[in-house]
Amino acid sequence: MLDILKALKTMEDIETRRADLYEWLGDAFASDSDAAKLFMRLHMEEMSHRSVLQFQCRIILKNPRTFRGAISFDGQYMQGVLDTIGRFRNKGSPPLLEEAVQVALMFETSAERLYHDSTLMNSIEGLGAFVSKLHHGCKDHSTALKLFAMERGILDPPPDFPYAIPDPAGSAPA
Repeated sequence: MLDILKALKTMEDIETRRADLYEWLGDAFASDSDAAKLFMRLHMEEMSHRSVLQFQCRIILKNPRTFRGAISFDGQYMQGVLDTIGRFRNKGSPPLLEEAVQVALMFETSAERLYHDSTLMNSIEGLGAFVSKLHHGCKDHSTALKLFAMERGILDPPPDFPYAIPDPAGSAPA
């Protein structure tokens, strides 16, 4: 079990890394205005999510008794997400647009799973609505990426996709 602040801090790290990734992709696809706009919009929204997480941490630090207790949160999965984002971002040259969209969609669906599976959604009064909003934000990102992929004829990644996020529980990522 992770305590609430550690879980929120890791979620903040994930949002920050995705924001940085989307900014990089927006810059990489600057010559494709639709792709650049999509990635820069995702960048800005992830930065907003990060700010919300930072604010929530400050609230918890000011009122620790209100948010007591351990939570069930998949720390291994969260670390797998962070590692995969880092591996993709550090590969060197920017990817082709198809791979960029596939990876972004995978990261958004992993975040959906992260927020949906989190006991923060249901366990601690006041945090459930907060985490639910992050979950819906990720769903909105997934929808935007799916629509973009359909418009461009981008297919789902193959089963041997090198940036699949490892799931320590053994089930396929949502």
